[in-house]
Amino acid sequence: MSKTLHPVIYLVTNWQLQDRNYYVRLWRAVRSLNYSRRQWRERLSDMLRDYHGAIHYAPGVPFRIPLVDDVFGNDEGMRWLSYYLKADTSDRRPLMKSRSFERLRLLDLYIRIHHPEKA
Repeated sequence: MSKTLHPVIYLVTNWQLQDRNYYVRLWRAVRSLNYSRRQWRERLSDMLRDYHGAIHYAPGVPFRIPLVDDVFGNDEGMRWLSYYLKADTSDRRPLMKSRSFERLRLLDLYIRIHHPEKA
Protein backbone atom coordinates (compact mmCIF):
# COMPACT_ATOMS: atom_id res chain seq x y z
CA MET A 1 0.00 0.00 0.00
CA SER A 2 1.48 3.34 -1.06
CA LYS A 3 1.40 6.18 1.42
CA THR A 4 1.21 9.61 -0.14
CA LEU A 5 3.63 11.99 1.51
CA HIS A 6 1.87 15.09 2.75
CA PRO A 7 3.49 18.52 3.07
CA VAL A 8 5.24 19.73 6.20
CA ILE A 9 2.90 21.50 8.59
CA TYR A 10 4.04 23.96 11.23
CA LEU A 11 1.91 23.98 14.34
CA VAL A 12 0.26 27.11 15.61
CA THR A 13 2.08 28.75 18.52
CA ASN A 14 0.65 29.51 21.95
CA TRP A 15 0.97 33.18 21.06
CA GLN A 16 -1.23 32.68 17.97
CA LEU A 17 -3.77 30.73 20.01
CA GLN A 18 -3.97 33.67 22.41
CA ASP A 19 -4.65 36.13 19.59
CA ARG A 20 -8.35 36.97 19.73
CA ASN A 21 -8.87 37.03 15.96
CA TYR A 22 -7.07 33.73 15.40
CA TYR A 23 -8.96 32.15 18.29
CA VAL A 24 -12.34 33.27 16.94
CA ARG A 25 -11.53 32.04 13.41
CA LEU A 26 -10.53 28.64 14.79
CA TRP A 27 -13.64 28.51 16.98
CA ARG A 28 -15.88 29.30 14.01
CA ALA A 29 -14.16 26.71 11.81
CA VAL A 30 -14.47 23.95 14.41
CA ARG A 31 -18.04 24.90 15.20
CA SER A 32 -19.05 24.92 11.52
CA LEU A 33 -18.21 21.24 11.09
CA ASN A 34 -21.04 20.13 13.39
CA TYR A 35 -19.31 16.93 14.48
CA SER A 36 -20.46 15.35 17.68
CA ARG A 37 -18.05 15.42 20.62
CA ARG A 38 -17.31 11.73 20.20
CA GLN A 39 -16.76 12.12 16.45
CA TRP A 40 -14.13 14.74 17.20
CA ARG A 41 -12.16 12.29 19.32
CA GLU A 42 -12.21 9.70 16.53
CA ARG A 43 -11.41 12.22 13.80
CA LEU A 44 -8.45 13.65 15.71
CA SER A 45 -7.09 10.14 16.30
CA ASP A 46 -7.54 9.25 12.63
CA MET A 47 -5.82 12.46 11.54
CA LEU A 48 -2.77 11.81 13.69
CA ARG A 49 -2.58 8.22 12.47
CA ASP A 50 -3.16 8.94 8.78
CA TYR A 51 -1.10 12.08 8.17
CA HIS A 52 2.12 11.03 6.43
CA GLY A 53 3.96 14.31 6.37
CA ALA A 54 6.17 16.04 8.87
CA ILE A 55 4.60 18.12 11.61
CA HIS A 56 6.84 20.63 13.36
CA TYR A 57 6.59 23.31 15.99
CA ALA A 58 7.20 26.79 14.53
CA PRO A 59 10.98 26.76 15.16
CA GLY A 60 11.25 23.52 13.17
CA VAL A 61 11.35 21.11 16.10
CA PRO A 62 9.54 17.88 15.15
CA PHE A 63 6.16 17.38 16.81
CA ARG A 64 5.97 14.20 18.82
CA ILE A 65 2.57 12.77 17.88
CA PRO A 66 0.52 12.42 21.06
CA LEU A 67 -2.28 10.02 21.79
CA VAL A 68 -5.59 11.87 21.75
CA ASP A 69 -6.38 10.12 25.03
CA ASP A 70 -3.31 11.75 26.58
CA VAL A 71 -4.28 15.21 25.35
CA PHE A 72 -7.90 14.97 26.47
CA GLY A 73 -7.22 12.87 29.54
CA ASN A 74 -10.18 11.54 31.45
CA ASP A 75 -12.59 13.61 29.37
CA GLU A 76 -13.86 10.63 27.38
CA GLY A 77 -17.16 12.35 26.67
CA MET A 78 -15.27 15.41 25.37
CA ARG A 79 -17.20 17.75 27.69
CA TRP A 80 -14.39 20.29 27.28
CA LEU A 81 -15.38 20.56 23.62
CA SER A 82 -18.96 21.42 24.55
CA TYR A 83 -17.76 24.27 26.73
CA TYR A 84 -15.30 25.40 24.05
CA LEU A 85 -18.01 25.51 21.35
CA LYS A 86 -20.55 27.50 23.38
CA ALA A 87 -21.37 30.88 21.90
CA ASP A 88 -22.19 34.18 23.56
CA THR A 89 -25.66 35.71 23.22
CA SER A 90 -24.82 37.02 19.74
CA ASP A 91 -23.99 33.46 18.61
CA ARG A 92 -21.01 34.94 16.73
CA ARG A 93 -18.30 34.76 19.38
CA PRO A 94 -17.16 32.17 21.92
CA LEU A 95 -18.74 32.41 25.35
CA MET A 96 -15.40 31.76 27.03
CA LYS A 97 -11.78 31.35 26.06
CA SER A 98 -9.89 28.13 26.64
CA ARG A 99 -6.20 28.03 27.45
CA SER A 100 -5.87 24.30 26.75
CA PHE A 101 -3.23 24.94 24.12
CA GLU A 102 -2.53 21.30 23.27
CA ARG A 103 -6.22 20.63 22.69
CA LEU A 104 -6.64 23.80 20.65
CA ARG A 105 -3.50 22.97 18.68
CA LEU A 106 -4.95 19.58 17.66
CA LEU A 107 -8.20 21.21 16.55
CA ASP A 108 -6.23 23.77 14.55
CA LEU A 109 -4.14 21.02 12.98
CA TYR A 110 -7.31 19.14 12.00
CA ILE A 111 -8.77 22.22 10.33
CA ARG A 112 -5.55 22.96 8.45
CA ILE A 113 -5.21 19.37 7.20
CA HIS A 114 -8.84 18.53 6.40
CA HIS A 115 -10.49 21.93 5.86
CA PRO A 116 -7.77 24.41 4.84
CA GLU A 117 -10.39 26.63 3.25
CA LYS A 118 -11.68 27.35 6.78
CA ALA A 119 -8.25 28.07 8.26
